[in-house]
Amino acid sequence: MPLLTCTTPLSVAIALIGHASLIQMSGSLHRYSPSRQQLTLTDARGRAHAQLTITRAATAASSFEVLIGHVTTVRMQQHVLRLVRAFVRETLAPVTPILDTHAA
Repeated sequence: MPLLTCTTPLSVAIALIGHASLIQMSGSLHRYSPSRQQLTLTDARGRAHAQLTITRAATAASSFEVLIGHVTTVRMQQHVLRLVRAFVRETLAPVTPILDTHAA
């Protein structure tokens, strides 16, 4: 699979939502910002949600961090963390997942 070219937090968010749809999760984008993009992932039944924030990494301009923020269930937290790790592994996207200490 070719390297995924992501140049903005928005492009990472759109790619991540597309990847989430493969495992029957849906996603919605929040208001656009050039420096960060927030999104919400929802499970197939609509019962569990996760808030994610994508920002440029401080270490490199072409790298990004995905902060997994508020998550409604521990099971959803595990699904989202696996999703982000699989996304990075399969696309080779320059993304570092970070689990917020107040995630669940």
